[in-house]
Amino acid sequence: MSLFVILAAASAVPAAQPADASAKPAESIICRFESEGTSRIPIRICRTQAEWDAITKANRDDLEHARNNAKNVPYGGPH
Repeated sequence: MSLFVILAAASAVPAAQPADASAKPAESIICRFESEGTSRIPIRICRTQAEWDAITKANRDDLEHARNNAKNVPYGGPH
């Protein structure tokens, strides 16, 4: 009889209401294995596609900045 009471109580709980239709759906998580720092052992890094895109753009911007500044360094590098 106690099983019947538990099932009856569970069915009495209203279903969760869906989120607002204008709410953005959750982005899927993408995991990659990458070596960070001086370690050669890869670690698992999980981020959304938007986060991976932002990191890629930041890395490209940093590389372009370094290339542009390298043109202005006199031969032999800074002293």
